[in-house]
Amino acid sequence: MVAGSQAVPGEATTVIPRYYFLPLTEENQPSWDLDGLRRRSELLFGSSHRLPIAVLAATAERHQLYARRIAQEAGVGDKESVRILGDLEEAHLLEPDEPPDQRLGRGRPPRYLWRTDDVFWGCVLALGERFRRQPPGSA
Repeated sequence: MVAGSQAVPGEATTVIPRYYFLPLTEENQPSWDLDGLRRRSELLFGSSHRLPIAVLAATAERHQLYARRIAQEAGVGDKESVRILGDLEEAHLLEPDEPPDQRLGRGRPPRYLWRTDDVFWGCVLALGERFRRQPPGSA
């Protein structure tokens, strides 16, 4: 169950570990078996990129959820990342976020997004959990 959601009697619930919702930093950011995520994504959704991008969006820190960064982490092209993040936004699972105070560098700033409060994100993490690699020394 996601924090703030209510259990419905008679419905199956999934307990989502608390660490899913803790802020992640570069030091404790888990890595993912992207090949495994891609295979599962292809089988479930008909696209090898949907699940990896959704999992990375679910674990991104604030101001790190933008198309180019997610594309780089997922090992996909920017256009594919923009398309899938756009689909998530159209489904009201992502929304525009305010940019950080400091810019990343020259050029056009990225379009920052943030997750809406939806149980979808816990479900995505549950689908991807078997492909999570914990950082060394975190066990």
